[in-house]
Amino acid sequence: LSFTQENHKTMSYSKSILGKEIFNLSYGDIEDFFQDEKEENLNLEFKSYVNLGNYKEKENVIKKSVCALLNSEGGIIVWGAPIETRDQNGNTKASGILTPFHVGLDKDKLVNILSSTIIPMPIEIKVHFLNDGNDRFVVIIEVPKSIERPHQYDNKYYIRLDGQIRIAPHYLIKALIQGKDFPTIRGHIRLKKIRIANKSVFLTFRKLLFNTSQFNNE
Repeated sequence: LSFTQENHKTMSYSKSILGKEIFNLSYGDIEDFFQDEKEENLNLEFKSYVNLGNYKEKENVIKKSVCALLNSEGGIIVWGAPIETRDQNGNTKASGILTPFHVGLDKDKLVNILSSTIIPMPIEIKVHFLNDGNDRFVVIIEVPKSIERPHQYDNKYYIRLDGQIRIAPHYLIKALIQGKDFPTIRGHIRLKKIRIANKSVFLTFRKLLFNTSQFNNE
């Protein structure tokens, strides 16, 4: 299980959305990000943390969000974002003061919770705790588009559509299963030798095969 491996071939969600790789982010970077109003989209989700209600319920919402992003295109979850608002079209927006954690929350515990409750077990999720200097935290979770889709949490499959988390319909789950990613194999032929004899030209080639997938498959 790897929660820190990087895919260097494409820009990370953290870099493209928040301007820095996830483990280079600071609490101040997230404060600056929400100076202007931001709107949720396919790859960006906000979760404020207000000390009301049951913590377990808030944690369950995060599990649903991670599951949905794994089944969709991946993205970033900001847990501890400013309190969200919705416009007349149902779009979720946030700006202003962050809502950091005032309760004890352990990074390894959160990683273990995500890996043990989402099936199949997600890999390459990155979790970063940002401290404001007074033992209050905002959590950034970077979720890849999974090659092991579909994933389920609490016996349900979640998907992110139109910037919202929804239970995936049967036809979509069927499509995800049938569209499961396979290894990406690339082939090259390289000219190795040229030989001329009796007005004939003989070419010798070398065949090369590369597996450019994130994981090695048989």
